[in-house]
Amino acid sequence: MYQKIDLKNYPISSQLNIAILVFSSSLSITCLYAAEKSSNPLFTLLWAVLFSFSNNTLFSLLHEAVHGVMHSDRQWNVWLGRISALFFPTSYTLQQIYHLGHHRRNRTDDEMFDLYYEGDKIWLKKLTIFGIMSGIYWSTAFLSCMIFLFFPYFYQSEKFINSKFNKAFNFDAMVGSVAKRKTPITTIRLESLAALSFHLILIFGLGISFKIWLLCYWFFGINWGSLQYTDHAFTPRNIREGAWNLKAHPIVRWFFLNYHFHQIHHRYPNLPWIHLPKLVIPGDPMPSFFQIYFRLWRGPEKATDSSPTIDKNFEEIIFERTPYEASPSHFK
Repeated sequence: MYQKIDLKNYPISSQLNIAILVFSSSLSITCLYAAEKSSNPLFTLLWAVLFSFSNNTLFSLLHEAVHGVMHSDRQWNVWLGRISALFFPTSYTLQQIYHLGHHRRNRTDDEMFDLYYEGDKIWLKKLTIFGIMSGIYWSTAFLSCMIFLFFPYFYQSEKFINSKFNKAFNFDAMVGSVAKRKTPITTIRLESLAALSFHLILIFGLGISFKIWLLCYWFFGINWGSLQYTDHAFTPRNIREGAWNLKAHPIVRWFFLNYHFHQIHHRYPNLPWIHLPKLVIPGDPMPSFFQIYFRLWRGPEKATDSSPTIDKNFEEIIFERTPYEASPSHFK
């Protein structure tokens, strides 16, 4: 079913990615500053909306770096990923552990946000979906980063990992993936401190009020969370196939660096964004973004399939081009 691709035929667009990073980071900072200085509430909102797109471009670059495909040089890839992570804000290394773990757990019970079993608390599933789509979920990602900065020992605590809150929202598997002996705690804390410092410099250096900062990031959180979960909602319970290729306007698709071709990404997670459209298979379902988006707002649906099992062979593909390609046991 899957093509065996030679990555040499799909080169990383290193220089293009650097240019996009420079442009998008400049645009995001400009949007924050313009939103603060605007005296017209409508223009303030428009700047916030534009920020939500430019910052998603930066997240898409972070996503490329997490998979080791933002730059062909590994050290450049790490540092460019760290710069991209500042704008989320998060730790590049923490995001890498979370996201690669997501590729292992995709559509398993650990990530079943859109479905429920008999006996599940449906109101809790609805609350989770509302949190994702309303931008609240972004704040928990940022909060996770800050907890690691100030209380890293929480991530080594079974009590914290298996807390009622983490289990209720399926965070326990994600948080638990950090509780490994090889987790670079100091690196994650330094990256988290850099992210916090960067935003304090933005706020105080450019004279941006917390209200405007929060408005822009709330819009970003809505935009980010909506796509992150719409591209997985109601897909097959299959680790590699459980994602959509979503129809979207070409301009929107470019802002997200082809993130809407998410099924292709999950089939070939180390394929650079620029090549994703080339591997779309004719006949693959391609619903529109809004078709799945509004279906998700209607609430969870009853699960008809069981949780998929982890494909050991596919794991090697997930971790290729990353620091964990020789030791995927970190995630087990």
